[in-house]
Amino acid sequence: MFDPYETLGLEKTFNIDLNVLEQAYFAAQRNTHPDRFPLADEAKKRDVTHQATLVNQAYTLLKNPLDRATCLLEARGVSLLNHDPEFLPKVIEWHERTEAGEDIMSELAHEEAALLQELTQALEHHQDERATKALYRLNYVQKVRK
Repeated sequence: MFDPYETLGLEKTFNIDLNVLEQAYFAAQRNTHPDRFPLADEAKKRDVTHQATLVNQAYTLLKNPLDRATCLLEARGVSLLNHDPEFLPKVIEWHERTEAGEDIMSELAHEEAALLQELTQALEHHQDERATKALYRLNYVQKVRK
């Protein structure tokens, strides 16, 4: 199973210093970039290309907080939410206000920041149910903002 943390040699945590992530990415890329193996046989070239692809996927996944949270929760065997009836009234309100021409972007930005903080705390304390709820809501808020 693909483990982006293992691929980049990082600790499995939600709070990743993006500079450390980038350094790990470039270090792994130096070791797996296909251009470094021009004289290798075809099997080695395929293996290196596959490893380089995994390094790129790991970096892309871990630099996105929502993907990183999803990865951590799934690694813990947690089922993610696909609906949140408690959140639905808020979503309906946002849609109605937007359709009425109201600019709610600053409110959504504030909601996004609060949910990211909630997600961070829940993941740090292994409160998986709380984390899945915050992740679901955060995903939705980001979609509405776009």
